[in-house]
Amino acid sequence: MEFVFDRTANPQRPIKFDRMKLRSLRAEEKLALSYAMAQSSKLFVFESRVLESVERTRFLPKELAMEGKISCSKKDLNRLIGQLFVEQTEVNLFSSILDTPDFLWDDDEYFPTYDYTRKYLEVDDRVELLNSRLTVIRELLDVLTAQVADNNSTRLEWIV
Repeated sequence: MEFVFDRTANPQRPIKFDRMKLRSLRAEEKLALSYAMAQSSKLFVFESRVLESVERTRFLPKELAMEGKISCSKKDLNRLIGQLFVEQTEVNLFSSILDTPDFLWDDDEYFPTYDYTRKYLEVDDRVELLNSRLTVIRELLDVLTAQVADNNSTRLEWIV
């Protein structure tokens, strides 16, 4: 990204071809742009964590398809599910990725700048994609947990 001072820049479209055009040198304008970029950067951290979760669980469907069972215990699956819940709550509840900065509520002159920057960086779309990935992993782990529980109940029936 490159920053350019241009008094004639369109406040509705402060970014074009990865060049950020500042109409003024006011801190509020810089803060609006910076806040959106910070949210995008924070989201990148969460995306990296979710990709790690995908890698940790990638072998499970393949193992189930090839072996007809999985080698993970119910405790291991519960840990994976717990980790997914932690990541999902971090993104949706405890982080400020989805929040509009307070200073924009007080003075909304730079809200269009902030909003356009978020759209340019695709923050909302990336959050939606991240949540859908977490949902898919969660559904996979739910199926595998049910399969492990079924195996345990079958084993107990044979014992009885």
